[in-house]
Amino acid sequence: MLRLILLFYGLLIPFKITYALPYPTDIDLRAAYCTVVNKSLVNQIKPFENLSPEMKNEVAKHESMVQRLGVYSQQRLNFVDAGPMISAMKFATKDIEESEKEANACVEKFGGGWEATKKCGDVPETELTKRLRRCNSINWLPY
Repeated sequence: MLRLILLFYGLLIPFKITYALPYPTDIDLRAAYCTVVNKSLVNQIKPFENLSPEMKNEVAKHESMVQRLGVYSQQRLNFVDAGPMISAMKFATKDIEESEKEANACVEKFGGGWEATKKCGDVPETELTKRLRRCNSINWLPY
C-alpha cells in the first residue's frame, strides 16, 4: 500500500498547476503601442544638429514619455499575457512605416522641399494619423 501511495505521489509531482495569464487591458496595449511610437519619434528627430530650443524640449518630453511607458509596460508584463502587448508593438511599427510612406508620397505629390512638407501638414487627418497622435500625451497612464 505504501508503494502505491508513493507511486501515485511520484506521478503527481512533475505536474504543476498552471494557469493562463490575464489578457492585457486597453491601457497596457496602448502603452506598448505608444512606447514604440514615441521611441521612433525621438530616433527620427534626435540625430539632427542645431535643433531649436522648442525641438529640444519636444525631444526631451518624448524621451521622458518613453521612459514612463517602458517602466509601466515592464511592470505589467509580469502580470499579463505578453503576446498581445508584443502584437501592439508590431502594429505600431507597421503604422509608423505606413505613415512614413504616406508622408513621402505627399511631399512628392507637392513637388518636394520645405513648402511641400508644410502643405502636407495641412491635409486632413486619417485613421492612421489619429492613432499615432493619441501617443502625443500619456495622461491616461495610471502612474
